[in-house]
Amino acid sequence: MNNLSAFALIITPAFTSWFVPCMLNHRRGAWTFSALSMTTLSLIVFLFEPTLISRVAIPLIASAVFFGFLGCISCIVGFHDKRTSTPWLLTAFVSLVITFFTASKVALSLMIIFSLIAVLVAWFQRDTVQHNDQLPALAANNRTRRAGSLPRKFVREGAFHWLPIYAIARLSDLAREGIEHSGSYRFADHIYRNVPSGRTALGRWIDARFLASAASRAFRLRNDEASRALEAACDCDTTTDRTVRMLAVPCGLPRDLNSLVKRRPDVASKIDYHGLDIDPNLLGLAGQFIAPSAAAGAKCTFHEGNALNRTDYPRNDFDVIVSTGLGEFLDDAQLALFYRNIHASLIPGGRFFTSATRREARTEAFLKAFELDTNYRTQPDLERALASVEQPWSRLEFTTDETGLQTFVIATK
Repeated sequence: MNNLSAFALIITPAFTSWFVPCMLNHRRGAWTFSALSMTTLSLIVFLFEPTLISRVAIPLIASAVFFGFLGCISCIVGFHDKRTSTPWLLTAFVSLVITFFTASKVALSLMIIFSLIAVLVAWFQRDTVQHNDQLPALAANNRTRRAGSLPRKFVREGAFHWLPIYAIARLSDLAREGIEHSGSYRFADHIYRNVPSGRTALGRWIDARFLASAASRAFRLRNDEASRALEAACDCDTTTDRTVRMLAVPCGLPRDLNSLVKRRPDVASKIDYHGLDIDPNLLGLAGQFIAPSAAAGAKCTFHEGNALNRTDYPRNDFDVIVSTGLGEFLDDAQLALFYRNIHASLIPGGRFFTSATRREARTEAFLKAFELDTNYRTQPDLERALASVEQPWSRLEFTTDETGLQTFVIATK
């Protein structure tokens, strides 16, 4: 291996992990630091002890191949984003590769010149126009994903380590639904059903691990608490057969009501259940899902509407309102507005059950990387949001679930 071939080998990591992202307007992540460190150390050895280069040729070649592969992925995304510097960056990289294998001095000189020209052209051809790879905005607050392609997003952010995690995680039905549709009703219902499924045995195994996590257990516990809140409303007045009006917002697939009627069939005839959700497709499925409760005597009605729009709510005389899983997707101002809408929809003495999720470090990085953006709140945060209503609540009861990740509140008007 001659000196110029060794030099081409040494600078490849830095070229593909620093210069290429710079030209493509990508972020340079931790991989860039590793590549620059590798190139710097190799250059020091090359300048002061050139004979040692041949002894570490295999690690150098492995490093060049690895970082060169990352650089090629970046260029593929560059072509997708129509970056004008991309063809020249690939030309320069190919010239480096040819330089490594070239034996002829004339050919070697030509490759070096050609590589330098390509680098200069790439520099002057670079552009800083932002990519347009975003999904259209949706009215539903729980649809938090905005990147059109998460793999391309990882490349643009220099987070190449998320690419294999993304590919493996998608074998799990739960992870794939969460990645593609954020906090959809299918995502929530998969956790509630607690039945592992996925592509291949590995996918089912990964799915089972996700379902067994503390975050998933807390998710199921809040559904149980919501069902108990509905049951408590039915038991408040045992002297009459007065109808108990209930509202779930958003309703999702109403497992809370089905659980209540299955556990307490004697109260089914007292229930006038209403579900409010922004997804019209879900409402049709919810009607089918609630069929066992309706057959047992519960009256069930569903409404299409936005929880933040007061005029979308049914009339204002509910005995109990339950809401789980929406507050995590609302900012503080939206949450305060939502609570005011809830307060206005309750009768005096009516109860509102809701919950808030606390931060869990082991899952937060995963959720953030895949754009399942969540607003975490503690009890004081809930108290401040609940205090935004026009008239104070007569009573607030807070509890924490066994995982420590969910704060439950029952607010009485």
